[in-house]
Amino acid sequence: MKKKRHMDDNIIKYNEYNERIKFNEKVISEYKIMMEDMKNKINEVNNLLKDESAIIEGYNTFKLIKEQLKELEKKYTDFNQLEREKIQIETSINILRKETQLELRNLQFKYNDVLLRYNEVENNVSKLRELEKCLQEIGNLKEKIKFNDEEIQKSTQKIAEYKVQLDNYNKKTEELKENYKAILQTDAKCPLCNSPLDENKKSGLLNNIKKEINDIGDKVYTIKDEILKEQNNIRFLKKRTRKSVDASK
Repeated sequence: MKKKRHMDDNIIKYNEYNERIKFNEKVISEYKIMMEDMKNKINEVNNLLKDESAIIEGYNTFKLIKEQLKELEKKYTDFNQLEREKIQIETSINILRKETQLELRNLQFKYNDVLLRYNEVENNVSKLRELEKCLQEIGNLKEKIKFNDEEIQKSTQKIAEYKVQLDNYNKKTEELKENYKAILQTDAKCPLCNSPLDENKKSGLLNNIKKEINDIGDKVYTIKDEILKEQNNIRFLKKRTRKSVDASK
């Protein structure tokens, strides 16, 4: 702020000096015209002195010219003073010009430095925005992976439960098959009351066992189909996770 005020003062001084120089140059021009007029009058006096009849007139004119010459000499002294002042003013103007140019160069250096710092800040801001974008993408990727892992765990848990059911159904089927074979024996007895079985009871029990085995078979088929679906879902989720990871690279 102080440098700007100093520069404004220099500009005002510079304008004042220019006005004074213009005024002094005008006065100097007027003095030169008056000097030239004096020279012409002196020549006129010299011409008059050649004529004896005009000596008195020439003498009077000479006295008048002498007085004017003194006045002119006084003004010429002022003229010299103005010339010296003009030189001083021009010197001051040159100093002001150099100071102003120096300040302008310093301001330009400061401007370039500020511009460089601004560009560095802008570059850092851009990098920060890119980093924030990457962190956001990583956060989204983690959420997707977490969701897929949870779904895989759910499917894995279902498969484990289905396999337990399959083991139970397989055991049950083996028991039914053993009962079926036992009932086919000639001296077969009722598996519940251990009493001998006639043909009608045998036939009824065998049909019931077959039906139960078939029912279990249908259930086993349904369970295996569900296991296959869950396995396909796990493969799909793993593939989607790999695809998300590859897309983020």
